[in-house]
Amino acid sequence: MAERRQDLAKSMVVRIPPSPVRCEVLYLQRGTSPAGHVFAAHAHPFWQLEIAQAGSFRCLGGASDHRLNPGDGLLIPAQVMHGFSYDRRSRHLSVKMRVEGVAVPTAILPLRALSGWSALRAALLAMIDVDRPDRARQHAAGHLLAALVALASAPRTPIHDPPSFVERVRALVEHDGNRRWTVTAVAGALGCSASHASAVFRTQAALSLKSFLDQARQETAAQVLATSATSIGVVAEELGFPDIFAFSRFIKRLAGVSPRKLRQRLQQRS
Repeated sequence: MAERRQDLAKSMVVRIPPSPVRCEVLYLQRGTSPAGHVFAAHAHPFWQLEIAQAGSFRCLGGASDHRLNPGDGLLIPAQVMHGFSYDRRSRHLSVKMRVEGVAVPTAILPLRALSGWSALRAALLAMIDVDRPDRARQHAAGHLLAALVALASAPRTPIHDPPSFVERVRALVEHDGNRRWTVTAVAGALGCSASHASAVFRTQAALSLKSFLDQARQETAAQVLATSATSIGVVAEELGFPDIFAFSRFIKRLAGVSPRKLRQRLQQRS
């Protein structure tokens, strides 16, 4: 009986071959970039992990254009050209690292849809986003980064997983960008309570649902202001604001300037 139990136990053991990927953290950069700042395209001989923590910005790499919202991440392989454009004040974390044991991809690797990204991001931040990470933290971070690189650079097979809660919210807002979405309205559309929607969204995106809705609404407003000559009052009405004063307060709170000034800034930039 004992031998049968031992054989059964051995048959249940999953043997995972060691990964050839090795990562070493070279240095860490925490940054806050003002709205309108542009970091010119460049490349370097090491890999870079970019994690958005607040605000949103774009990473431009060749023909690709990746928008990062809070919680999103990108892996930028060595020698891949990339630059950054910040359309609002943003906070981000950059990890520069040496990577061995993997064929270097020729394009930027977005991590938003990567299975396990949220858990890996949380574990990495716990290890490295401290004032003075000790040797044990650096060692652990190297293993986590190696796992991330291995997962992100592995050949992808199509997996039709159901959309996450964050993806469902994004699809809802993008489908009707002019609607004045509130936490309550989103929760009702997705068939849950406002408290549940807020809690699940914050867990998955590391950002409050209200902040996301405000940012999405500001992006829609900025696009309308930049691409049309419609009066500020009409824009406010089209976006569901009760009056021009509420619209002005909203834009001033998020962009730091009035709608008129924002329009001038966006049109001059374009």
